[in-house]
Amino acid sequence: MKIRITTSILALLFAPLPVVLSQGPLTPPGPPAPNMRSLDQIEARTPISSLPFSINIPGSYYLTQNLSVSTGDAITISVSNVTLDLNGFTISSTASPASGSGILIARPGTSDVTILNGHIKGGVTYSGSSFGGPGFVNGILAPGALSDQPSNVLVTRVSVSGCLGSGIYLGRQNSIVVDSCVVQVVGSNGIFASTVTRSSVRTTGGAGIAANVVSDTYAISVGGGIAIYSNTASNCYGISDASAAISSNTAINCRGESTSFPGIIADNASNCWGFSASSQGIYADVASNCYGQSNVNRGIYVNVAIACSGRSYGGSYGLFATSLASTSYGFSNSGTGLNAPVVVACSGGTNTGFPLAYNFHYNMPP
Repeated sequence: MKIRITTSILALLFAPLPVVLSQGPLTPPGPPAPNMRSLDQIEARTPISSLPFSINIPGSYYLTQNLSVSTGDAITISVSNVTLDLNGFTISSTASPASGSGILIARPGTSDVTILNGHIKGGVTYSGSSFGGPGFVNGILAPGALSDQPSNVLVTRVSVSGCLGSGIYLGRQNSIVVDSCVVQVVGSNGIFASTVTRSSVRTTGGAGIAANVVSDTYAISVGGGIAIYSNTASNCYGISDASAAISSNTAINCRGESTSFPGIIADNASNCWGFSASSQGIYADVASNCYGQSNVNRGIYVNVAIACSGRSYGGSYGLFATSLASTSYGFSNSGTGLNAPVVVACSGGTNTGFPLAYNFHYNMPP
């Protein structure tokens, strides 16, 4: 029997042996080191576990639990570039008489501060016509002259209640935004900032909201202050018992109700509704697509009225325009329904008075 040895088998037989290289020592150099970043490396934050607390180093701070003081300020911010996260917890005060602020921005000219996500609470209540009780004087305060006011400040998702003074008082001169905040039962101003959005203020002794720009807000003043005072107000609702409900250079889609002053005072009012028990419902330079009502006074009192409706349930004018009324309607129970020197396509109604009073009446063609 013959054995046939192929070329492939011969190649395998005479192939060089592989060289085995040394792999080094098998003993590990030491225990394994961590390869993940710590929480401080991801977001370095300083906990606040007791009050009072002073922030004098820039950085991020957070509450670890509900905290209280028996007198004075709870947290003082005296440096720029600070984020304070209340972390869903409450800062409270039992001071009697009321003293200090929940959060005090103490250093003049402080900038780049964010305060968010929590509550500031005192024990001040409103009874009859006065505010009184223990707690903070102010919720969040930046004291000082206009030149000392902070800048680039954001306060968001914070509630303030039961303070003898102001709720959130930060000044209107610089970039100060208050968003999605709630203030209730404060003896002075509710919110004072440059921009206020999506916020609510109830039961204030002073102005409800005072800002350059106010939008999507609701405010009630019970102590004689203007509910909403601004350069521009949009989608706002204000109620005041002893002052104007809304006073703004421009009011858009707003509603104002007042007991003894105009419901809405504006240079330009558009798509607004104003009511007053004893004064004008709407008092403006130019009003368009507005409705004004008064129990005893003028429903709407303007220079120019365009597509407006005014009603007086007393003996005054339903709609009184000093220059022009166009495509408008006025009704008065016992006075003049609509009065203007120039009337264009308008109508008036009354129970016992005069429907229309005018110098020139132009009916637009159909």
